[in-house]
Order: sequence, then structure tokens, then C-alpha cells
Amino acid sequence: EMPLHWAVNNGYATSEVAGILVEHGADLEARNGDGETPLHRAVISCNTDITKALAQAGANFSAKDGK
Repeated sequence: EMPLHWAVNNGYATSEVAGILVEHGADLEARNGDGETPLHRAVISCNTDITKALAQAGANFSAKDGK
């Protein structure tokens, strides 16, 4: 599991955490085993703060999941 996915899935995702991970090279478009990006996971978990942070960092809102 990639760092941004892990943070979102385990409740550690905040805009500050996302910013730090992205600054240190976390891939906004990385896919998990289900073909989901960190943005997909943030939206699914109803985490508006991380969704906004990922959007501001340049996450692709047009990305399709693996389904």
C-alpha cells in the first residue's frame, strides 16, 4: 500500500499529512490493488479535508478506478 493510501485508509490523512507526503514524493496517481487512487479512497471515506488537499496538490479528478 502506498503512503497516501495508507494515511487515508487508517485515519491519518489530514491536509498537513497529505502535503508532507506529496512534498516528499508521494504519488498522487498511485493505484492500490483495486485500481483506486488516494483521491478515490478519500472520497469513499468522506474525508473532505484530504479530498481538498489532494485536489489542490493536483490529483486527477477524471481518474477511473479499476472497476
